[in-house]
This record gives sequence, C-alpha cells and structure tokens, in this order.
Amino acid sequence: VWKDPECDVGPNGEALCWRCAPPRFALDVRFALSLFVFLWNNAFNIATGQMLIAMAVSLWFFTTEKASAFVVVRSLKTVFRYHLGTIAFGSFIVAVVEWIRYVMKYFEKQAEAQKNRVMVVLLKILQCCMWCFEKCIK
Repeated sequence: VWKDPECDVGPNGEALCWRCAPPRFALDVRFALSLFVFLWNNAFNIATGQMLIAMAVSLWFFTTEKASAFVVVRSLKTVFRYHLGTIAFGSFIVAVVEWIRYVMKYFEKQAEAQKNRVMVVLLKILQCCMWCFEKCIK
C-alpha cells in the first residue's frame, strides 16, 4: 500500500492516518440480507409486470367481442388470485442466483486487492457459468 512520507506509521507497519490506510468495507449480514431483499423485490416486480402483460394479451386475443372486454382488470384479478405464488417462487430463484453472482464479484474484488490472480481467474469463470445459468432460468 502506498504510504505518504508524512504519514505516521504504527509499530507493525500499518498506516495510522486515513489517507494511507487501506479501505475498510465492512459487509455484514444486514447488508447481505438487504441486497437479497432488493434483488428479490426487483425480480418479483419484473415478473409481475411480464405476467400481467402476458395475461392481458392472451385474454384479449381469445375473446370474441374485443371492444367491450376489460382485459386488464380481468388479468389483474387472475394473476393476483392464481399466479402470485408462482411469481414469488420464480423471482426467489432468480434472486438467489443473482445474489450468488454478486457475492462472487465481491470475492473477485477482494482477490484482486490481494493480487491473487489464480483466484481472480477462477471466480471470473464461475461468474460466467452463473451468468449463463441465470439467463437460462430467466
């Protein structure tokens, strides 16, 4: 780590001032849980929108009197009554996969900071595999 010549150095060689000290990113359980909840809510909202659009289009397409059909209201009722659990479960799976990808990205950045090239390459390969898996389940 680069140290300022005017910086105070402790007995074990670590910097005592804020300019020369390495960054301290404390990621705890609360942050991980908040990130997962954010990813789950995001996936849930996207899946709900896609399901509502698909239901409204299918109801409109298969009705005979297209001008008098309230397809959006009917699709809202159908989706929220029968398909909300499916949407929640599917978005949970997507959120878990995305969360694992973000954790791997964090580990990759930590390995880069420690200049561990083998671990960086291994984590990039795993992230690529997880990206492909995520695209398949989406």
